[in-house]
Amino acid sequence: MHLVSNRTHSFFLINFGATIKQLRISDKISRTQFGNAVGLSVFKVGQLENGMLDIDLKLFYSITKVLSVSPATFFEIKENL
Repeated sequence: MHLVSNRTHSFFLINFGATIKQLRISDKISRTQFGNAVGLSVFKVGQLENGMLDIDLKLFYSITKVLSVSPATFFEIKENL
């Protein structure tokens, strides 16, 4: 897991973070609860949701489990973000 610079701030990471935030809010999970469940600080959850944090597969897997979604959820094309 590492912070990405603005130059490498990719569309995928922005979309990924926005999807996490949308799912977390719809499930009524606070940033603190989500962070505790996946092993991130509230600050890191914010970076993740803003598309500024690149993660590894282990954390990706944890996120899908906490949000009860398939990994494919994050690879679908989002038309209305």
